Amino acid sequence: MTRVARVLAAHAQASRDLIGYYEARFDPDQEAAGRPQLIAAALNRLEKDLDGIRGNDDDQIIRSFLQVITSTVRTNSYQHAANGGPTSHLVFKIDPAGLPFVPDPRPDHEFWVYAPHMEGIYVRYGRVARGGLRWSDRREDFRAEVLDLLRAQAVRNAVIVPAGAGGAFISKGQAARAAPAEVLPHGQDAYRTFIHGLLDVTDNLVLNGRAVAVRAPAGWSATTATTPTLLLPRTRAPPDSPTLPTP
Repeated sequence: MTRVARVLAAHAQASRDLIGYYEARFDPDQEAAGRPQLIAAALNRLEKDLDGIRGNDDDQIIRSFLQVITSTVRTNSYQHAANGGPTSHLVFKIDPAGLPFVPDPRPDHEFWVYAPHMEGIYVRYGRVARGGLRWSDRREDFRAEVLDLLRAQAVRNAVIVPAGAGGAFISKGQAARAAPAEVLPHGQDAYRTFIHGLLDVTDNLVLNGRAVAVRAPAGWSATTATTPTLLLPRTRAPPDSPTLPTP
């Protein structure tokens, strides 16, 4: 069990209240019950939980979860798959401006896609930004890989591309030392999930400039509708891997 998991298990009530806060913010069924009041009540409970936590590390971990939930502006958690069941992946669109532990320069938005067989992030430094997607083999620090590449891009392309973007995903289904031919199907599946996850929280910008929600994501509002995402992927695969397909 990781350190974070141990802290969440040790403070079960705070963990339950974090879930309650998340549901108050994003569950569509909470709208009729009075979302602002539910959010305020959830925050009050979490404040009491934090007052009862003695260890600084434990407090920081619980507080970081609270800050990430507060900074999440969109999710597909309450969308449904084509068959009516839950989606096979989760995606969160996060505004890092409210996260004190994110170093400067902070991205405009960061997207995190998770499924049992893959994980991926997409980082964007402007409302309209250009960058590529990478199939990473760095399972433990692929986010750091993306941020390092974006810092290099900012120096190299400052005149051409004022705001950069980039992303990476990892595939978790294949064996550690599998042959390239065995790895490819897992990478293709992870790539499709990654792109589909990003599109779950992305609006269409129609000709009259109005943003139209593709599948009415939970948390969609007039505020988020005015900041559509423009995805311009240029995918790169690890060495010895064939080109990935269009999803």
